[in-house]
Amino acid sequence: MAAQVKTPQVARELAVGTGPRTEHEVEALIALFGRDDDTALAQFRAAIEHVVEPREIEQLSLQIALLGARSPKIEQLPAEKQEELNLIADARNGSDEAISILRTRARSSRLLARVLISLAIDTENARGVAEQAEQSGRRWSDPDFLLMAAEVYIDLQEFDSAVQCAQEALRLGGPAWEGALRAHNVKVQAFTVRGMWAPAVNVAMDVLSSDPENRSAAWALTLCQYHLGRFEQAWKSYTEVGNRPAPRDEQEALIRLDLWRRFERNASNIDTLSSILEQFSNSRAVKASVVSSLFGIPLDDDDSETAERIRRMIAPLLEELPDVFVQQEIDPDNPLQSFRDLLRDEPDTSEQDARLEEGRFPVGMSATLHRRTLTEVLAIRSRAPLFAGDAETFETEVSTASAAMGSQVLVDLTALYAISVVNEPLSDLLLGCFLEPTAARAQLIDSIQGCDRLATLSTLQIGLASDGSAVPISISTEEAEARYQRAQRIRAQFEKLTTNDTLDIANFPEISSAGASAAFAWISALDAAIEGGHPLWCDDRMTRRLAAEKGVNSFGTEALIEALRRGGTLADDVAVAHQAELVAHYFVGLSFRSDVLTHAANIDGWNPRGCAAFIAHSAPIPDADPLIAFVIDAVRRNIGDPDSMRGWIAAAASWLVGIAPSAAAAQANLEILLSILLQQPWLESSKLPFVLQGIRDGIGTKDVPDPLKDVMEKHYRLLAQQSSWAQAAQWIRELFALASTEDRIIAAGVVLGVR
Repeated sequence: MAAQVKTPQVARELAVGTGPRTEHEVEALIALFGRDDDTALAQFRAAIEHVVEPREIEQLSLQIALLGARSPKIEQLPAEKQEELNLIADARNGSDEAISILRTRARSSRLLARVLISLAIDTENARGVAEQAEQSGRRWSDPDFLLMAAEVYIDLQEFDSAVQCAQEALRLGGPAWEGALRAHNVKVQAFTVRGMWAPAVNVAMDVLSSDPENRSAAWALTLCQYHLGRFEQAWKSYTEVGNRPAPRDEQEALIRLDLWRRFERNASNIDTLSSILEQFSNSRAVKASVVSSLFGIPLDDDDSETAERIRRMIAPLLEELPDVFVQQEIDPDNPLQSFRDLLRDEPDTSEQDARLEEGRFPVGMSATLHRRTLTEVLAIRSRAPLFAGDAETFETEVSTASAAMGSQVLVDLTALYAISVVNEPLSDLLLGCFLEPTAARAQLIDSIQGCDRLATLSTLQIGLASDGSAVPISISTEEAEARYQRAQRIRAQFEKLTTNDTLDIANFPEISSAGASAAFAWISALDAAIEGGHPLWCDDRMTRRLAAEKGVNSFGTEALIEALRRGGTLADDVAVAHQAELVAHYFVGLSFRSDVLTHAANIDGWNPRGCAAFIAHSAPIPDADPLIAFVIDAVRRNIGDPDSMRGWIAAAASWLVGIAPSAAAAQANLEILLSILLQQPWLESSKLPFVLQGIRDGIGTKDVPDPLKDVMEKHYRLLAQQSSWAQAAQWIRELFALASTEDRIIAAGVVLGVR
C-alpha cells in the first residue's frame, strides 16, 4: 500500500524482513509509479522466482503480462489462463489482432475489461478510458468502473456524462461504498464548473449529512450558496457547519473576504484579513480584495492605533497595485476643479441620455453608458418614466402572455422591478402563472452588485454641467435609503425564481466578441430566451422590440394582468387597480384609459406624478377630447397648488407635441389646449403664469413655436364679440397683470394690433 501511494522509503522500511518475494514486489511497484517499466519487469520476474502457490504465480504473471512480457512460470498455469495472459502481453505490445480479441472478451470478463482500460490509460486515450469504463460499469454493475468513467469525463469536460456515471455509481455502491465521496465530488465539480449552483448545493448537503466533518463539502456548500446570492445561508454554512475552515485556494479566499465585508467588517476582526493576505501573498486578486475590505472600516475617533495599523497594511498594497487602485490628488482649496480635471475625459453621453429619456433606447443602455448596474438605474429612476408599455403590440403581448401560462418563461430584471413595486400577493400570482419562471444569472449578479453599491448610502456625486464645470449632485439621506430599499426589493424577487447557468452572451456577437458581457447584463435574459426558445417577460418596450427582431415572443406586466383579467382570474376592478398601481410607479407607453388613470391619479393624490407621466407619454388616440378633459379636471382639482397645475398642463402639452407629425401641427395642438385653458372659469392673473409655463414645459427643447400670440389674438376677438373691445382689452390687462414681462408685451401687442 505504501508503494502504491508513492511513499517509497516507507514501503521499503515496511518490507524489511518480509521475505524476498515481497521486497522485490515492492521495488517493482515503486518502479511502476516512477514509470520505469524495465526495472519493474525485472523486479516482478525476481519476485515470481520465490512463489510456488498457483494463485500467487497467476497474480505476478498478470503484472508481467501487463508489461508486455511472458512469465517464466506461465506453463504452471492452466492452458486457458496461459492464453489469456499471452493475449494481454500481445495487446500490451500493440498487436491489433490481440487488442480486437481483448475488446471482445472484455465484455464477458472483468479482468480483461480492467486490462483494456489500463491499455487506454497507457496510450493516453482518455475518451477510450471513459467509454470503456462506463460500458464495463454498466455491464457488470460495478460502481468503481463507473466512478473511473465519471472522473475521466470531468477531465474531458463532458459534465453531463460525468454526472450520469457518478449518479449510477452511487446507486450501485450504496451508502457504505468507499468511493461515495469521490462520486459526490464529481457531481459537485460538474455542477459548479458550469455555474449550476442549486444542484451543487443539494450534493454538498448530501455529503454533509453522512459526513458532517467533511471540510470540502462545507466549502462546496458555502461557495454554492454564495454564488446563488444567499449570503446569509453561505455565512451560516461557513461558520456553523464548516466551523470557519481556512480557504484552500484563491476562489475560496475571495469569497471568505467578501463574507468578511458583509458580516465581520469591524476593526476587531482585522486579523482575519492579515491571515488571508499572508496565506495568499502572491495573489493580486486577494490583495485587491483586502484593500477594498480595509477601506471604510468604521473606527472610533480615538482609535488611532487601529487607524495606523490599517494604513500600514494598505500602503504597500497600493504601491503593488497601481493599475487597480489609481490614486488621484484632490486640491483641498478647490476640489471642484480637481473633479473637473478628472471628469474631463469622460465621454459625452448627452445625446444618448436624451434618447433614453424619450424611450428610444432600452433602459438597460443607461447602465452600460454610465457603468452602473441595471438595478441601480431602476432604483434611481423611480420618478422617471419607464417605457414599459407599447400600444402597438399590446394585443399581441396579451396573447403571448396567455399562451405562455403553464410553461417556462425568462423573466427580465425590469419585470422583477415591476413585481417589486406591487403588493406581494399579486407578484406571487403573476410568477405563479408559469411553470418555471427563470431569471438570468447575470441579472442576479447585477442585483447583488446594485444592492452592494447602494448600501453605502452615498448622498453626493460629481457631474459635469453643460459648460464643462464640475457640479455636485446631492440627494437626501432618506432618498439614499429609499434607493437601497428599492434595490433590495428587486433583489428579493430572485428568491422566487430559478436561474440559468451561464454568464456568457451567446446571441449578440457584437457584445460577446468585445468581451463586454458584464456591461450588458441587461440583455442577458433576452439572450437566454433566444437560446432556450422561451417567451420573455420584460417591462422595457425597446428590449421587447429587440426580442421581436430575434424571433422571441415577449410581453410586459401590464399585458399579463390584462390576460388574467380576460381569462377570468382577475376581476375587472382588481385588474384596473393593479394596472393603476404600475402607472403610479411611472410605467408609461400605453393608450389613455380613464378608469386606470383615475385610479392612478387617486393613488397619486391627484399630484402630477406617475399618472401625469403616463399622459405625457401616452400613445396617440383617435379622439383627444377624453384625455384633455381628464387633464382639465386634474388641473381644477389643484387650483390651490399652482405648481401641480403647471405639472398637469405640461403633461398634456408634452403629449400633444409628441403625437404631432410636424412642428406646425404641434403648435396647432398647443393652441387648442391653451384656448381651452383660457376659457376655464378658475383662470385668473395669479394662475396664468403657471398655465403658460406648463405649456412651455411641455414644449421643452423641441423646435415648436410658442402658441401664445396666435391664441391671444383669437381669444381677444372672441371676448370683443361677447362684450366690447374696451372690455376685452381690460380683461386681457387684468389677466396678464402678474405675467412675465415678455408675455405682457405679447398681450399688449395683441390689444394694440388686433381689430
